[in-house]
Amino acid sequence: MTDNAETLLSELSLVKIGEAPSRFGQQVRARLEAVYGNYSDAIQGWTNLLANPEAFRPPVRRSIISAYLARNGRDWTKLSNRELERISPLAKENLEEEPDLDPNLRMWFRVVRATGELPIGRIAEQLTYKSLTRPTPDTLFYLYILKFLQTDMGVGEASVEASSVLETCRELSTRLPNRTRSFEWLGHGTGLKALVNQSSLGDWDSNSEFWSNVGLLRQVEGRISRIRGTATGEIELPSGLIAFFVPARGQIAGGYLAGRDIGHPVQFYLGFSYDGLRAWNVGNVEIK
Repeated sequence: MTDNAETLLSELSLVKIGEAPSRFGQQVRARLEAVYGNYSDAIQGWTNLLANPEAFRPPVRRSIISAYLARNGRDWTKLSNRELERISPLAKENLEEEPDLDPNLRMWFRVVRATGELPIGRIAEQLTYKSLTRPTPDTLFYLYILKFLQTDMGVGEASVEASSVLETCRELSTRLPNRTRSFEWLGHGTGLKALVNQSSLGDWDSNSEFWSNVGLLRQVEGRISRIRGTATGEIELPSGLIAFFVPARGQIAGGYLAGRDIGHPVQFYLGFSYDGLRAWNVGNVEIK
């Protein structure tokens, strides 16, 4: 019950990204809190169930992880090192036992980026193998992000790999809802530490049409390479990768224009969507 409800709540949060919490989502969350009651007792009960040889373990493991997360306000950054050490093997075992289930992959990825237990190259290797044997939108989504981060770290060939994986991800994601929404963002730091999940960006500011915790994000520079109209444009990054942007929303009077601004240097915040890289708050490069 709790496993299905937590999965539903997670999927709902992806669909409703950037929107006010839905009444249904609030009801599901409230009922889950009531079911958990005393978190320690709930976790201990599910831990005892794992020892039962007749138990189907994957949903039990997910329930344990979800309980730890719920106890911390569903904020991965608030989990203690001890809690992360407890749930890390559970996430790994679920991914091994149910490799085709994307919720297992998302949960495992959040765990390894929080613990830092695996180098980015090792994670990319695992996802590369998985993408060859069981390609799914989530596998390719996280793999192209990792390849981008490797490019950001100076791994030359990674940009070509990122572009290739991104195209496959785009092809497999055509029917996904919110495939153009940015669920992950580029922040400060290097490697996995440069990755910021949407859930950490605070509330959506309707005035600025952007997230409130903008200080977590890094300004990226590039050059406008194509403008197809007021709603469709492309920015080329130094690596050669392309980010989509909306020219009319550029932070200059009248936005960016095809006949005037091709090749113009700009800076922006970079988001990762299933459909590719997205440039937000595009403006002129500040002279230093």
